[in-house]
Amino acid sequence: MGTMNLHIYGREYTIACDDGQEAHLGRLGQIVNERVKQLAQQMGRGSESLMLMYAALMLADELEEMRAHSKELRQQLEAVKQQGSIPVDTTKLDEMEAAMADSMNQIAARIEKIAGKLG
Repeated sequence: MGTMNLHIYGREYTIACDDGQEAHLGRLGQIVNERVKQLAQQMGRGSESLMLMYAALMLADELEEMRAHSKELRQQLEAVKQQGSIPVDTTKLDEMEAAMADSMNQIAARIEKIAGKLG
């Protein structure tokens, strides 16, 4: 078991961690520190405990949103597996295909016009 120092909101915290987890814990500490800095810029500098509480609430909110999104994606994936095909909105693809066909028709018309002048 090792320890490492995290710097969050101007303070240093000595944290225990499993060997090999130092880099991961360091990245997590950076995320928390960045969030607290953003909050301090938006709200003005507040007490350490208040800023950490706001940061924790914001990170918990993001986590909850990601969990809900992950659950929705898993449900969609399960539906696709059961259907055996992937439902795709082809509207954009159809529009692009029509635009390409129009461009090709215009190019063909130009080629015919040039061929008519040459022949």
